[in-house]
Amino acid sequence: VELDALETFASMLKEPCYKFLTQSSKLNADGSISHAGAVLEWTLLWDVYLKYLGDGDRWLAYESLLEGLTARGRRLDMWAALTGDQIMEVFEGAPLTPANIVANLEFKPSYGYDVQINAFKSVIEGMSQDELSMFLRFATGIGKLPANRRFPAGQKLTIRFMPDDLNRLPSAHTCFWTVDLPPYEDESSMSEKLRQAIAAPQPFALS
Repeated sequence: VELDALETFASMLKEPCYKFLTQSSKLNADGSISHAGAVLEWTLLWDVYLKYLGDGDRWLAYESLLEGLTARGRRLDMWAALTGDQIMEVFEGAPLTPANIVANLEFKPSYGYDVQINAFKSVIEGMSQDELSMFLRFATGIGKLPANRRFPAGQKLTIRFMPDDLNRLPSAHTCFWTVDLPPYEDESSMSEKLRQAIAAPQPFALS
């Protein structure tokens, strides 16, 4: 980054972002700076987040993320080679696929409901990426998976089959990451009811 461009960055960026840019770069004899990897991409991305999505605690979270990726500043090479796509995955989460969703599910009871369990998995496997995001938001309040494709601390989303009227829609308990649904007798009914539930405005109460 040339000296005149650096002055522009100084006036354009929020102070923590500019500090991060200069501290993560090498100062050259002519006053310009150079850096390897995605330092500039990180800087610009964080600046956008700070300007448009909040300040304060959010910046502390980013600093913690930086510490984790750099072993408290001692190993910049641990993250400097990250590509822009990899950086976005950190913030945006893993791509949603049926396999990633199913891997994070647990079924209760896990016995005696083989037909329903297999039908539920089949319905998930037939969902688009947008529908998978709607399902996650319906069930957990969060429409994405972390970049490591697992919920925090290995937590699972519980699918619980409850004796109930087969005309009722599934219901979600987002505080407990649990979805309750009647033991629908076939995949077609389960698909129809689940898609109706995830498309309904949240929170909802439907019968």
